[in-house]
Amino acid sequence: TVEIDRLHLLVQVVPEGGRRHWVPSADVVFEPRRVIGTGGAELELTLSELADPDARRFLAENDWLAPVPLPLPPWRSVWVVGRSEGRVVGVAWGAQAGRGATLEEVFVAAEARRQGVGNHLVAALEHDVARHGGAVVEAAVSADHPVAASLLARGWTERPGPGGSRLWRALGPDDLGSAGPMGAR
Repeated sequence: TVEIDRLHLLVQVVPEGGRRHWVPSADVVFEPRRVIGTGGAELELTLSELADPDARRFLAENDWLAPVPLPLPPWRSVWVVGRSEGRVVGVAWGAQAGRGATLEEVFVAAEARRQGVGNHLVAALEHDVARHGGAVVEAAVSADHPVAASLLARGWTERPGPGGSRLWRALGPDDLGSAGPMGAR
């Protein structure tokens, strides 16, 4: 018996003068749809280990440079994409190695801000990290970053460290899938 939990789309790369090879371009996790806000403004969340082409295009259109290469083992990428009416409205990404993870960035389209989209993206990332054995998530942003207030409202805390203070959150069983206090907005 073989259990398949995701599908990777590979593209062939043929560098000039080099050997052709295949690289992952996108992936999809086989799981039920995650839709939040049914009956109103729906937000569909998808999780993957690669930024899908729509997410990369969305970030590029908003002059946002996102990391494309996969982190080296033991790290794994975590991408959460939020769509409303089939259109990408927000992206969160990070990386995980064992029990530790980082939240690298959260970006929400201007027209979708202040509607809880960012909170749902972060909650899905936290849930995925916890589901894969993670216990702590640290944000790669300082306490004065625009997303900091939302993270602090979700239960993240500030701690000092080399190079300045950072935000972090310990994950527990009661946190899995929770949208936090701002999820009701």
